[in-house]
Amino acid sequence: MRNIFITFLIVLTRPCFAMQAFDLGSSEDISFQALQSPSSSCGNQIEASLKDRFPAKMMELREALASDDTDSLGYELRRFSCHDYAKRLYLQTSSKVSSLEPYNIEQLSSNWGGVDIKPSAKKFDMHYLTISSAEEGYFHAINAVLIDESEPDNIESYIFIEPQTDRLLEADEIRAHSSRLMNKPIEKPIAVELRTFDSYKHNGNIWQSHSTKEKAFVIN
Repeated sequence: MRNIFITFLIVLTRPCFAMQAFDLGSSEDISFQALQSPSSSCGNQIEASLKDRFPAKMMELREALASDDTDSLGYELRRFSCHDYAKRLYLQTSSKVSSLEPYNIEQLSSNWGGVDIKPSAKKFDMHYLTISSAEEGYFHAINAVLIDESEPDNIESYIFIEPQTDRLLEADEIRAHSSRLMNKPIEKPIAVELRTFDSYKHNGNIWQSHSTKEKAFVIN
């Protein structure tokens, strides 16, 4: 009878398994032993992205954005620009909107070319978000949705939405997105403020929107 020595190498991404060798002895009736012990010598695992860790929430968000028409509206400087896109998406999608009375919907609808409020639509913990830097000052507005509810004070717990295109960004993509927007590298720290869009009122001369800062982050 011949001795048989077989080495098994199993390569998996998660969990990490070690290579183990088994001497199966002289019998030709081979039985296989499962490799179940994680290796203590494996390298650091690549941390899963927020999108990968919360697939159900991401699916719900994508479906809500697909049914919202904000991204289909045309950009018009001084009439409908980045902050209008972000405020309109907030108004139509955020669970923070408890009443439409402060917003003067008729006037907003006139300014924005329509407002599409769906009371039965899925709502999210969505913010109106401003982006600024030392080089540019305030230069853009988008939206943010809290996805990882266990860490609301961590910027990496949020998914960021470019409301002009419905593109979804994670925190580590904001700098590159900002640089593409400004058509030049944004190298200094970027200040990100998560705000609520509270009201739209006439001050006697012009219509003005009002917002409240809830959280602030700095991307170095």
